[in-house]
Amino acid sequence: MRIDLESILKKLLKCNNLNCITNQPREEAKAKFQIKSVEPIILQCYYCERYLTENEILKQLDK
Repeated sequence: MRIDLESILKKLLKCNNLNCITNQPREEAKAKFQIKSVEPIILQCYYCERYLTENEILKQLDK
């Protein structure tokens, strides 16, 4: 299965850190991630710097 990472980073994923600015109802910041590794995939939240592992990403995509 081929996944376009750029579309996931902008539309489908959320930061798992409940204290991240992107999870605050009063803030309009949208989740944004930097790709730290492709194999295995590891992303880092642009705002709070929390890492998302491949397992966490797959859990979010399964919802």
